[in-house]
Amino acid sequence: TSSSALTIEYELHGDTYRIFHLNSSTGELSLLNTLDYETIAIHKLTIEARSSSTITPCYSEIIIHVVNINDNLPEINLIF
Repeated sequence: TSSSALTIEYELHGDTYRIFHLNSSTGELSLLNTLDYETIAIHKLTIEARSSSTITPCYSEIIIHVVNINDNLPEINLIF
């Protein structure tokens, strides 16, 4: 018997600011750097999935809302 396995490849589109990595074989999305609310509060990613059995790829948009946490030490300026 012969079995033809369906192969799906994934690709990340757009300017991801070198923060995200997408495994092209598994579709697993991971972080390369930390997310910072003060730098970018919302990330919009587009993922393309292509299978070996179809011509037309599928697209999915992922929106990531970064939560603002107080990660900066408090500062005070005293003038005497």
